[in-house]
Amino acid sequence: METNNDYFTRFQNLCLSILAQSDNCQESQDMFRATKTIPELVSAWQRYWAGLLHEVPEQVIKAFSQFYPTYRDDIICAGVYYNEAPPIDYITPSIILIGDAPEATVPEGSPSGVSPLEVFGRHRVYVLGNLPIIAHDNCNVLVNSSRSNVTLHDNCRCNLEAGNVILHDRSMLNGSGNVTCYDSTTILLMGGTLHDKGHLDITAYNDAVIHTFTYRKITLNDKAKIYFDK
Repeated sequence: METNNDYFTRFQNLCLSILAQSDNCQESQDMFRATKTIPELVSAWQRYWAGLLHEVPEQVIKAFSQFYPTYRDDIICAGVYYNEAPPIDYITPSIILIGDAPEATVPEGSPSGVSPLEVFGRHRVYVLGNLPIIAHDNCNVLVNSSRSNVTLHDNCRCNLEAGNVILHDRSMLNGSGNVTCYDSTTILLMGGTLHDKGHLDITAYNDAVIHTFTYRKITLNDKAKIYFDK
């Protein structure tokens, strides 16, 4: 029978093994080793979140996909969710980590794909996998996966490092990737391709490419190019 200590130690060892694969410092190792509970471990993850998500993203989402079902309640106590969102009326800002969609058997003749996860509120969302998400309200979304499928509404903000994002309403984006915008969105494009279906303002840098229907409120810098769709 697994003891409470075994339950905790198993998760702690997993965290330390992932940390060892990143460019971690002695301070971070000491903090993980000093933890006594699962929520404390998750809080330590949050302290070094940026480094872990950029240096070992595949290892992070693999670990969460494997252990989240077992440790879910304790992880949520620390304000972190994996491939799920807090209740729509939950107003406390949380962290939502998005990994890969679970494999599902699709009946023959049925449309393939997975229903998107909808997120409402003021949460921080980190997209490292291919599970489709739709963010509403005032979410802050970091996208760093070439396989991502992200849609933003309302006043959401996005930092795009790699991936695919669609913007509606008054949402905003800064970064580089494959982007489609509508309505009164604001885009600061540092690279990649933008398909413009409507915008409030677009500024493009580096080698960004914009496919659009108008010159209005579009500023090109560096080697950015614009093409008009017929």
